[in-house]
Amino acid sequence: SGLSLYNISCAVTNQIAMVRANVLLSLVTLCESPDVDCCRYAIMTLSNLAANHETRNDATRGGGLQAAIMLARNEDLDVRRYASICLCNMANNPTTQVQVVVH
Repeated sequence: SGLSLYNISCAVTNQIAMVRANVLLSLVTLCESPDVDCCRYAIMTLSNLAANHETRNDATRGGGLQAAIMLARNEDLDVRRYASICLCNMANNPTTQVQVVVH
């Protein structure tokens, strides 16, 4: 399911619909999975949602920021890379910049 969500999130036109469908809670849950692929696809999807200024705040709230910070410490190098990209996208907002530094 993680790969499917990521593929759908690659189209900017789908991102608002994904947020409205409340997919973020599922993404945060997938970020906590012991399966590396689940974590990787979930954080890649969050990164896409955080890149869009219309969905960035939603992607950051509700555990998204905490999930990205947690995965930035993951043992898998690719997961850490995608978490870093996600944090970079989330930090494209002054309020979130402060939150990232605090964590």
